[in-house]
Amino acid sequence: MSYSIRSQKSWDETIRDLDETFRKWGVVEWYTVPRRPDLRKNWWTPDERTVTVAFLKKGEEQRFTLGTQDRPIDNLRALYLGVESMRMNDVRGIGDLVREMYLQLPAPAKVRDPYEVLGVRSDTALEDIEDLYRIKAKRAHPDAPGGSTEAMTELNDAMDRIRAERKALK
Repeated sequence: MSYSIRSQKSWDETIRDLDETFRKWGVVEWYTVPRRPDLRKNWWTPDERTVTVAFLKKGEEQRFTLGTQDRPIDNLRALYLGVESMRMNDVRGIGDLVREMYLQLPAPAKVRDPYEVLGVRSDTALEDIEDLYRIKAKRAHPDAPGGSTEAMTELNDAMDRIRAERKALK
């Protein structure tokens, strides 16, 4: 995670801030999912900490979801900051320009599931995965016929992620 926020605002304060931002922006219909999570916990699963803010703007539903922060309140606060930035871009008269600029950025690379890359199930023994990796690496190596740098990079990345996952589970 490259950006981390630790909000000092409560869930209710952030909801009020969102309500005020939407009111200023002329948005009448909006909601969050979840409406209000259990904030007494000290640790949340990725699904439990993920927050969505949805609203209607110019007749179109806008939906933003974030789950990269450690707590639901932090994800909600980051979404609020993003929505407020969008509103301010519109106030400044540069909303369309900023949208156009973002559309010109390349799409993020889609990372395949490491087990899919290696063609194994997630419950396969690490030793068996490593054996299969070595076989596939010989075929994918850029110096091998039909091999490529891209295929080898994907294979190495998949093996690194599986090793890190297994190490974390110990």
